[in-house]
Amino acid sequence: MALKSNRLDLRMDPKNKSLLERAATILGLSITAYATSALVNNAQEVIDRFERTVLSDRDRDLFLEALDSADKPNDALLSAVSDYKATVE
Repeated sequence: MALKSNRLDLRMDPKNKSLLERAATILGLSITAYATSALVNNAQEVIDRFERTVLSDRDRDLFLEALDSADKPNDALLSAVSDYKATVE
């Protein structure tokens, strides 16, 4: 079991606290357990929403088509790779 050594203090109006207590009671949780669960779940949803890109079917198809039809490297790119390899080696 992980040690719970960090603390988060919140101030809220009585109406919001009552709402949290009611929800916690319905689920059979303490207000601390309920609030922690709700905050963590919401935080994960926010992070997932901003760290993931969801493409429409059309955009996915265009992206995959672009990958499949990639042009071959041009002379400038081949020269740059050659210069890089010479520098690294």
